[in-house]
Amino acid sequence: MKRWPFLILFFVNAIAVGILVAYGQETVLAKIPTLQQCDHVQRPHCMGNQTIFRASMAIGVFFLFMMGWSASTESGHNRGCTILALELPLYAGLSIGAFFVPNNVFDGYAWVAAVASGVFIVMQIVILLDCVYDIRDYVLNKIQASPNSQVWPVVYLLLSFSSLVATIVGLVYLFLEYAGSPLAVVFMVITAVFAVLLPAIGVSDKIGSGLLPPAAMTMYLVFLCWQAVSKLPNITPSIAATSPILVPSAIIGAFTVSWTCWRTSEATKSLFRLEMHPGNAAATPPFNPPNDAAAVVTDHSSTCDNDVAVVIADAPPTAPSWQFFFIMFVSSFYMAMVMTNWGVNDTQGSDKSNVVSVWVQIVSQWTTSLLFLWSLVAPVVLPHRDFA
Repeated sequence: MKRWPFLILFFVNAIAVGILVAYGQETVLAKIPTLQQCDHVQRPHCMGNQTIFRASMAIGVFFLFMMGWSASTESGHNRGCTILALELPLYAGLSIGAFFVPNNVFDGYAWVAAVASGVFIVMQIVILLDCVYDIRDYVLNKIQASPNSQVWPVVYLLLSFSSLVATIVGLVYLFLEYAGSPLAVVFMVITAVFAVLLPAIGVSDKIGSGLLPPAAMTMYLVFLCWQAVSKLPNITPSIAATSPILVPSAIIGAFTVSWTCWRTSEATKSLFRLEMHPGNAAATPPFNPPNDAAAVVTDHSSTCDNDVAVVIADAPPTAPSWQFFFIMFVSSFYMAMVMTNWGVNDTQGSDKSNVVSVWVQIVSQWTTSLLFLWSLVAPVVLPHRDFA
């Protein structure tokens, strides 16, 4: 099953609703009966948040349906054309029908989305850890494959030191901007400790993980700290109170979904491969493969000039489709939270949504730090376990 069409659909849904909220509130959204019930005085963000929640629910129900369908009728056939014939009309119907749902339903949906987004953030942490180590291994393999080339060592050092520079610059900015809040100072000091501790452990001789993974992760930790402290009460409005902070959040979320799509996609290699033998296949001594080996079939067709041995290889293990759709389903909640700035309660003057966002982000940062620290020390603490 090709999964990239669903990934494109997810991004198009998010981009379309973002454009609609930014530029179409007066011309389009204000004409929808359910959105006309919004109280713009008490809830100034009601119309925009309601639109985003409806788009999130529509794409979420769509992926929930696809998850159930895949789990019950998984057959491995290509549904690349089916999405145009059946699934796109289903998505369009859900998107239109969502605007007929009463507004108070989405007041509760916002809290459900906040909790589900926490689940997605946990998955995002694991996915980002996997991504960092994969990038490290890819660059190191290129260095080993081309020992005389200076390109890949420069790439490795450039990625490592640019991440460290971004970490230092980010920490300096945080201390200059948010030093007036005692709780923000606590969060920033903890972040600074991890920013020093993780690279020091990573480059030590006993650990030997290299500089790139801890440097990249400390940069992400600083970003999470920025997201947390920017939403603390009594913080002086600055760039943190504007929409630019949502841009990196959306980019990281989009990258996580894209990386997950690629990591869980089915292998494109054929289950059959051809091996050409220059000699007569009949003169080849018989070979009895073991039970878990590939079976070799020799073709003696008179229409072929060369003998071809068709090796039926075992299919590589792949994640079932329903797991992919589950990740996309949870991602739809995170999309709503990012685009509404965690607008659990968009009443003017309320800090409830900010408090939720602060602790979600900072707990995510601590969890990320501890998981990455464990990934560094686990092979040393438990040397007999395989952590490959």
